[in-house]
Amino acid sequence: ANVGSTEESIFELKKISNSIPRDQDSLLNLAALQEQNRLFEDAITTRQKIAILDPYNATNYLQLGRTFKYLGDYNSMDQMREKILSFASKTNEGKSAAAELVR
Repeated sequence: ANVGSTEESIFELKKISNSIPRDQDSLLNLAALQEQNRLFEDAITTRQKIAILDPYNATNYLQLGRTFKYLGDYNSMDQMREKILSFASKTNEGKSAAAELVR
């Protein structure tokens, strides 16, 4: 991806995540690459898969919240903020959620 093979990188990461569905590293890299390339709906789907595998990953929820905010989906953004604050309010992610994920 760093040398311009974005489509191929996305394809390979999807292939890896399909063959090893619990591999969070490939999913995290896939989500980041999708976001960088403005494939936001795909990134949301990928991050939702991550949330199933790791329901206490506040960083993942924060990025989901940022994406929802960017897309103007404020109800989903609010849900991500509340989810983060419910278990990680004292962390950096919790502080970022409280500051960033507002209308």
